[in-house]
Amino acid sequence: MVSKSRRGPGYPALGLDAAISRARAVYDRYGKRAASADEIVNVWGYKGLSGPSSRVLAALRQYGILEGGNDSTRLTADALSVVLESEDSVERLASLRRMASRPAVFQKLSEAFKGEELPSDGAMKNYLIKNTAFSGEAADVVVEAFRRTFDLAKLGSKEV
Repeated sequence: MVSKSRRGPGYPALGLDAAISRARAVYDRYGKRAASADEIVNVWGYKGLSGPSSRVLAALRQYGILEGGNDSTRLTADALSVVLESEDSVERLASLRRMASRPAVFQKLSEAFKGEELPSDGAMKNYLIKNTAFSGEAADVVVEAFRRTFDLAKLGSKEV
């Protein structure tokens, strides 16, 4: 009997900072216009939709940076706010916070570790392994992306 391997839970393959960098590249090429997913991943240097490019595309969708199907994908209003507003804009920070809160695994980590400061990477990794179906390797990726996203969106701050 062949056993089916079970996929772990979904998570963004990159932090929000890297995702925003990808959004800027899309804006520079397409502005507010829609493009196919294939055209979008070409902007990032991929030759088409593949495992690696699909993971990046999925991460941007998880953050709420991209919307639409593979035939017509565009930047969201929050993505445009982050790309176009000044660094100190209240609207930009609000958009960053909404994006940072979208991935389900980030919601779980935020709920588990409420407060202004994050615990150690080890504590968050242990939480993910014990309380979700994450492997150790995947938990490392999630913790790194979450910490970078937390810092970028100033989630521990009372600003805004």
